[in-house]
Amino acid sequence: MNQTPPSKPKSTLLLRLPWLILAWVGALLGFIGVFFPVMPTVPFLLVAAWAASRGSPRMHQWLYSHPRFGPILTAWHDKRAVPRYAKRLTPLLLIGSLMIMWLAQTPWPVIAICAVIFLCVTTYLWSRPDA
Repeated sequence: MNQTPPSKPKSTLLLRLPWLILAWVGALLGFIGVFFPVMPTVPFLLVAAWAASRGSPRMHQWLYSHPRFGPILTAWHDKRAVPRYAKRLTPLLLIGSLMIMWLAQTPWPVIAICAVIFLCVTTYLWSRPDA
């Protein structure tokens, strides 16, 4: 009797596809952030690595072995650590964002809410160990 090995169900790809798309979008936005200082890099790469772990083990491995981004992802994964340069740069960029909102005449309640959120983000980052 000649039996062929069972193939992977087609639903596997359908279940992985949203994770794969999210991983690629996160990686793309993270790479754009390398060239544009106002665009964050690390948060998008963290999302990409998280989604890739569910959608593409090969992409997940590639992100963690990348010479530039791998150490940052590993530091976050192992110790929840943030690079010192990111801790110093984040408040400056967030203040710049508030200034842009003020110059664009954004309603003051929106600016106030964003300022509180930005303060929480900065406090959280500074509470993390240095990578």
